[in-house]
Amino acid sequence: MAETSMAAPSTPDDKRPTVSRLYALDGLRFFAALAVLAFHFTARSNNAWGQPVEAKFPHLSLVTALGAFGVDIFFVISGFVILMTAWNASIPKFAASRVSRLFPAYWACVALSSILLIAIWPVKSVSFTQSATNFSMVQAAFGIGDVDGVYWTLWAELRFYILIGIFVAIGITTRRVLALCFVWPILSGIALTTNSALLSEVLVAEWAPLFSAGMALFVIKREPRNLAAWLVFLFTTLLAAGYSGQVTLDRIINDLTNRDFPPYVGWVVVVVSIGLVALLTLTRFSQWGGKKFLVLGALTYPLYLLHEYWGWWIISLLEDKLPAYAVLALATAFCIALAWAVYYFVERNTVNRMRRRLERDLVKL
Repeated sequence: MAETSMAAPSTPDDKRPTVSRLYALDGLRFFAALAVLAFHFTARSNNAWGQPVEAKFPHLSLVTALGAFGVDIFFVISGFVILMTAWNASIPKFAASRVSRLFPAYWACVALSSILLIAIWPVKSVSFTQSATNFSMVQAAFGIGDVDGVYWTLWAELRFYILIGIFVAIGITTRRVLALCFVWPILSGIALTTNSALLSEVLVAEWAPLFSAGMALFVIKREPRNLAAWLVFLFTTLLAAGYSGQVTLDRIINDLTNRDFPPYVGWVVVVVSIGLVALLTLTRFSQWGGKKFLVLGALTYPLYLLHEYWGWWIISLLEDKLPAYAVLALATAFCIALAWAVYYFVERNTVNRMRRRLERDLVKL
């Protein structure tokens, strides 16, 4: 099938200027990854420190427990960036972009974490079959556990990409995007309240408001005076704070730490998080950091994928030999160095070539 037949139909929206690189988002993504890292190292219950983590960091853990909301920031940014990638893109271009961006680093990280958990530090039971299936990234669809717990967010992202891919095939316009951002969270809420497991899974129901808020932000970036876009953004922000934020608070923070935060904390943190994404996309701060933040953006994905068990391993080796904060600094530095290695030796050499080859081959289908 020719590329022209798969491209989104031309609309007046297409004449608006494209959005340039927003360097500040790269910095925010890296900050979100560090927040999740801090949550896992200093707040989430784990055995790496040889004692309860809240006893090791009695004051710090009160703050870093909220680092789990870094995932919520990722989902809002994804809504913005993936819509930006998809706007006016053909199916081959969009699919090639997402596959090449997701899989090379993911494959490397699955391999590294599997080696750690199978051969070096078998603190978690991981079978060869489970590890092999994890390379598909769709193991959750078959009820197979993740090698590393952080992979759950990739399953959410992947389902979101599929929904946007369908949207690309239909044709993206401002009107359709705003309709989707308004209707999608409502349908998700209905699926959740009626206990429709299949529909909830397909709609990425728990996180739909966060993705929708990011998408609405992109429309505002393109059309700052579009009142409907602003209203949809406010609507999805309220839903994200009122529901998605509570999921993060209840099922991640309150369940996985020995802290118990009241519901309003989740509401406030999500509103502030979405507001921060808005600040770094809609204002002059979007260019803050410049090209040097590209390095941080490049490290974010492998750092997020690798840090949990590799970091805990380093902590377990050093926790009785050095002060706690020195161990924390060394574990963080090690994970950043490992992320840099994945970027330098894997992503840097494969992503662009894979994207070009995939796009060329998909166009021929």
